[in-house]
Amino acid sequence: MPNQAKLDHRKLLEDHFLFSSLPQDALDKVHATSLIRQYPKNSTIFVRGEDGDRLFAIVKGRIKISIFSEEGREIVLATMRAGDFFGEIAFLDGSTRTADATVIEDCEVFSIGRGDFFPILEDHPDIYMKIITVLCERLRQTNEAIEDSIFLTVPARVAKTLLRLAESYGEERGGNIHFNIKISQQELANIIGTSREVVNRHLRHLQSEDVIRVESGYLVICDREYLTEFTHS
Repeated sequence: MPNQAKLDHRKLLEDHFLFSSLPQDALDKVHATSLIRQYPKNSTIFVRGEDGDRLFAIVKGRIKISIFSEEGREIVLATMRAGDFFGEIAFLDGSTRTADATVIEDCEVFSIGRGDFFPILEDHPDIYMKIITVLCERLRQTNEAIEDSIFLTVPARVAKTLLRLAESYGEERGGNIHFNIKISQQELANIIGTSREVVNRHLRHLQSEDVIRVESGYLVICDREYLTEFTHS
């Protein structure tokens, strides 16, 4: 069984977009120096302000990247799933973590240290471009979130968040979009930047209009066009 696990982790590296272009000897170095850890739900991988000398990638499960206000209010900046990497800001500049990383679904995560990875980056600079591409995409997402918080109403932000989550976690079945993960109202509230009570009110309205429904705790979007139009309101 351990040998099978090693094979699985090696395959993850070979298939991961960051490492897929590496030759076998470089993959061997990454695999040999990476660490694999299991994290249970609600555990913390790192917190804001910690020294950050490792880059993380998710093998399975989900994590959230979030910050907290002085009053203890949580804002979720991003949710990550299998195949995503995170912790790259402190990893690249050698400074401290800019946010918390918390497990929201039992996770298996591999990580690699700066001292082990930077020599590989120097030999294979194409990886820098892949990292830059991801950083640019995340910056665009952050800018969009700021614009949404300023210009969109809360109902429009709820609709837009549901559509965005559906792109990552939705499956088309029978003309509807079925989420393959459970997302709590508090999670939605933290992503949108409002209270759970406000989210609950807008979700109930969407259910009354047959735009969404809940099946065994899983969201189903029944009217994507309605939500799309609503994001412009």
